[in-house]
Amino acid sequence: MKKLLICLMALSLTLCSLVGCASDDLNGFNNNAYSSTVTTPTVNTPTINTPTVNTPAPADLGQQIYNDLVTASELCETYRYAVYNAWYFAIYEFDNYTGSQRLEAPQNSTIVTDFAIKVGIPQDEMRTIIANYPEGLGVYALGDFNSSVNFVLYALKDNGTEAELDSALSTAKTTLKDLTGTYSTYSECENLKNFYTEVNAYAEYLKNPTGSFETMKSTTQTHQSNVRTAKSALDFAFGD
Repeated sequence: MKKLLICLMALSLTLCSLVGCASDDLNGFNNNAYSSTVTTPTVNTPTINTPTVNTPAPADLGQQIYNDLVTASELCETYRYAVYNAWYFAIYEFDNYTGSQRLEAPQNSTIVTDFAIKVGIPQDEMRTIIANYPEGLGVYALGDFNSSVNFVLYALKDNGTEAELDSALSTAKTTLKDLTGTYSTYSECENLKNFYTEVNAYAEYLKNPTGSFETMKSTTQTHQSNVRTAKSALDFAFGD
């Protein structure tokens, strides 16, 4: 009997030992399964470089507008000189030439030489324009103020003066829009607008002058004065 009890106790200890080991192994398996480290892959996000936009300062834009309008106003004076003197020549000087001089071909005409010098247009340009005048009046056309003024307007168009004037005004207008759109409270905006308005009005009249000689004379003097006044309001800020 004692031997039987001893055998049963030994068997019980053996079973407990086996169950315990299995339990330890299972716990170890579970711990290892759930305690393992998961490595998250690193994602490299590319850097996007945004280009830097440099917006000009208001004073820089104002300087550009001022410079373009000064250029345009100086070209207006080239126009005024040519138009005024062409008109004057037809009214007050053409009659001083003899009939034979008026019959000379434009290419060797003394009258054309004097006219070209008077209006500040190169002689070769002036001779070509007069020789190709649609009415075919040649030198005689210089005695008509409409024709003489048209001659210099054709010349100023052909030699690029008109295009240069239009370009200066167009650039000034575009920059002025940029300035007023971005810096509407800039202190010189109104003065620059006024300068543009006066120069543009002067240019428009000179490209299509109307009225009598005296009317043209007084009108150009008024425009000239207005432009000078508008420019002087900006000279301190932008002048040399």
